[in-house]
Amino acid sequence: MYSNLFSPESIEELTAALQTQFLPAIWETFYVTLLSTAFAIVIGLPLNMDGTEGERAAKSRKLAKTVEIWSGLPVRMWDERQTTCAAADLLDESGTFGTKRKEILDSVSATVILDDYLAWRKEHPGEM
Repeated sequence: MYSNLFSPESIEELTAALQTQFLPAIWETFYVTLLSTAFAIVIGLPLNMDGTEGERAAKSRKLAKTVEIWSGLPVRMWDERQTTCAAADLLDESGTFGTKRKEILDSVSATVILDDYLAWRKEHPGEM
């Protein structure tokens, strides 16, 4: 649906920029979003434990703005505090340890962030 907003050249340029400037998981998620019927993009907001924003949060907000401009989709920042702990608990429950755990911890954390956001949306229909 949204992939029609971009020419093949602009998608290639965007992909190259995201691959060199951001983590591969981010650009892969972004590219898949372009090819889907997504209504928004959720990006984790790494707040300090006291709720304040530091340097990492500022970088995440900059990334969110870039993604929003390039995708044309609204971007929702979502508090990611404790998501790595929740992801680690899920991996413990599934018996995933060692190298495999390290490889998928960030992906599972992203899934926790998205799951939290979707649960919130269910409780707040019509809100972004």
